[in-house]
Amino acid sequence: PDNIRDVELFLRSSLIIPGVRRYLAIHNLAEDAFIADFVDKSEGNFMYLRYVIGAIAVGIEHDRSPSSLPRGLRNYYEDHWRRMRSSSEEEWFELQLPVLLVLTVVAEPVTVTEILELTNIIGRARLLPIMAKWGPFLHETKPAGTTEPRYRLYHNSFREFIRDRKST
Repeated sequence: PDNIRDVELFLRSSLIIPGVRRYLAIHNLAEDAFIADFVDKSEGNFMYLRYVIGAIAVGIEHDRSPSSLPRGLRNYYEDHWRRMRSSSEEEWFELQLPVLLVLTVVAEPVTVTEILELTNIIGRARLLPIMAKWGPFLHETKPAGTTEPRYRLYHNSFREFIRDRKST
């Protein structure tokens, strides 16, 4: 009960975010219905909310109604993985999968330059759109005294999800 109350408070506080307000308007959702839907969808998991509300806040999931969003964190990972892979088979194997594997295997946060070196992807112009597509799943830091940001997977549960995947 305490966790559900915290989830409800988190969702209520997200209602002031302009992207969330747009999502409510697009889907003609009342605030209480939105909160009830996402309490259910999240199964009380704050990582689910971090990803989904974060994506809604920047407009990524605006085309999807609450009923079309997967229920539970692992199902959300699976859904995103499937959608990313289905966008372009060539891009998946040449760009996306190598980047995800580097971010999964390398223990420390890495720069774009290091990702380019480790994946043999030629050119930042090819890599940066891939980084943006996976942006909600990445944590960016810029340590003092450095000029280039470093990236790592945002949460270990996503790293475990990737490790559990076969080549699908």
